Amino acid sequence: MSISNSTIKEISKSIIKGNTVSNMIICVALISAFFVCSNIASVLSVSLGEVAAVVILISLFYLILMPLCLGVIRYFWRLCCGTRDNPISVFFYFSSKKIYARSLSFILHLFARIVFTYLIFSVPVILARIISGTWLYTALDVSIPIWTVNFSNVTNFLGMIAVIATLFTSLKFYLAPMLFVADESLDVSEALHLSNVISRRTYWDYLFLVFSFLGWIALSIFVIPMIFTLPYIITAYLVHASYAVSAFNEKISKINQDDIPTYIAGV
Repeated sequence: MSISNSTIKEISKSIIKGNTVSNMIICVALISAFFVCSNIASVLSVSLGEVAAVVILISLFYLILMPLCLGVIRYFWRLCCGTRDNPISVFFYFSSKKIYARSLSFILHLFARIVFTYLIFSVPVILARIISGTWLYTALDVSIPIWTVNFSNVTNFLGMIAVIATLFTSLKFYLAPMLFVADESLDVSEALHLSNVISRRTYWDYLFLVFSFLGWIALSIFVIPMIFTLPYIITAYLVHASYAVSAFNEKISKINQDDIPTYIAGV
């Protein structure tokens, strides 16, 4: 990509400029939905237990919060394209059974790939737990080796490595949400596949963009600033994504043209 992070940020600021009230309403709706889902799970944990509460929280996030997040991305994508929708349009993926089912399918496929990646990186963690666990030596009717006492530190270290490796590997799907909301006819698997292909050229560009927003992300921890930081961060992501896809399309177009034989008149 030839566009710099500073240019992306300038374009993003110009896009969200003059749309402050709508942006704030959308962010308040998203933040409120997060807290409602969290509080429901917290209240139910008292009577149903922690495990049931976690299951309910994951279900609420999957069924409500994630489709809403896609609606927010879609809203800002359309804003990037010059269309100023009503803030109520963030509920687009709840507008029909077909659209809602498509959003759930995308979320499920995306997180299934992330979980699978995590399980692959967690194989050493599982082996370490087996080696350091007491049940194995009990089953074999042998004494527990002394060196297993401090092996938990190794297990924790491997667990941390697995999480970090999963995070960095899963970034290859970072373009998938933009591709999904930009083309309503695009197949879910195709959106994930295209993201995987395109991100090979733009992975590090996006990572540097994320690092350049660390200050804004840290500010968002205080929740209230999110009504200002979220529109900026999301729009910057979408501007970057649009340039990444455009660069990929230009490359494919050039390859196709180069494959076509050319003839010089008179030769």
